[in-house]
Amino acid sequence: MKELKKINLCGKEVYPLFEGGRGVNVSNGETAGAWAREDCIGTFSGVFPDSRDENGVVKTPDILSKSRLDRHWEMMDKAVDGCVTQAQIAYEKSNGKGLINMNVLWELADSQYLIKNVLEKAKGTINGIVSGAGLPIKLAEITSQFGVFYYPIVSSGRALQILIKRGYDKFKEFMGGVVYEDPWFAG
Repeated sequence: MKELKKINLCGKEVYPLFEGGRGVNVSNGETAGAWAREDCIGTFSGVFPDSRDENGVVKTPDILSKSRLDRHWEMMDKAVDGCVTQAQIAYEKSNGKGLINMNVLWELADSQYLIKNVLEKAKGTINGIVSGAGLPIKLAEITSQFGVFYYPIVSSGRALQILIKRGYDKFKEFMGGVVYEDPWFAG
């Protein structure tokens, strides 16, 4: 087998091997950090990840609010905390090597709120945001404000053309790549 060579991706020399960012705590800071430590690209899931309690112990957050609206915002804020926790864990485990990405479901209610708050609170720990399931039109604009690369997930060349026409062309220096998911075989 030929030797795998590193590539320059987002300003770092890494092997072109990506962890997929599988949802709901399957891909977390531990797995993303392990991939990054090997000079690869680790991706943790931004779907309601575990956070740390007051003693630093990682745990799944409880939702205690009673009304639907209060539960939504409590869940969003705890998701932000969990993503920041997972980014910190990944960064610590990586020893400063590789790249660390967060995968966010774009069609999640208030995904833009989640991404903005995570990037604000986890500065310097996340290299890229992977996002799809719908057209993540504002992804390029949001991530570029933080100097973070973006990786839209698309199911066709036409979807990518729409994203470019809707503003991605203004933020092309932060496009890390494009993830193609076949609409018939994704997931």
